[in-house]
Amino acid sequence: MAVGFVVQPYYPPAMSTLRANNPGLCFLISYWSRYCTLEPWHTDWAKQHIRVPDSLRKGQALYLEGERQKNVYLVARGLLARVRYNDKGKRQILSVALPGMALMTTDHLYSRTPSKGDIVVLRSNSIIIEIPYRAIKDFKEREPHIDTLIDVLGNKKRKQLARLRSVTHGHKPYLCYQHFITQMPDLFQTLKHAEVADLLGISLSTVLRGYKNL
Repeated sequence: MAVGFVVQPYYPPAMSTLRANNPGLCFLISYWSRYCTLEPWHTDWAKQHIRVPDSLRKGQALYLEGERQKNVYLVARGLLARVRYNDKGKRQILSVALPGMALMTTDHLYSRTPSKGDIVVLRSNSIIIEIPYRAIKDFKEREPHIDTLIDVLGNKKRKQLARLRSVTHGHKPYLCYQHFITQMPDLFQTLKHAEVADLLGISLSTVLRGYKNL
């Protein structure tokens, strides 16, 4: 594990009904309603089934690779990443979730295979919405709008990963960084230099040199 970046485990709180003004709940309903018309029972379902952990810290792990956990983690504010470490403690960022994006603890909603990498908070005071798979599956049986939400989140992640492959595949490190700037401007504006290096698999010195020459 990298020095100075301590992954701390996350212990989910007991389930309780959220208040109507909870910022995570408000974000979810506002975001979801962009893609379909919601009714009061959608809010009631969310109040009863989602969790919004308090006071998340940088480096806190919501999921550790290999755990038998089944949750969707949707970012309302801040930043999440899926990370791994090699034998020398070098961090690799596999993917990043910006606000309005999500990471899952398995390959897909019906998979039993734990996803690769830890899911880690990259910014203190992030607001993360935890949605259990079971709640989603039970709701799907009577309400198709949950499919819309999951499809939107899945499409966003697939598009990001496709761009990342395009940026990193077959390019020398310096050109990789240049392509990253033009093809992934949202991440360029959000990530720190070291995070960019770990995402692209290039050296920090290459990132700093490329940034200096902008």
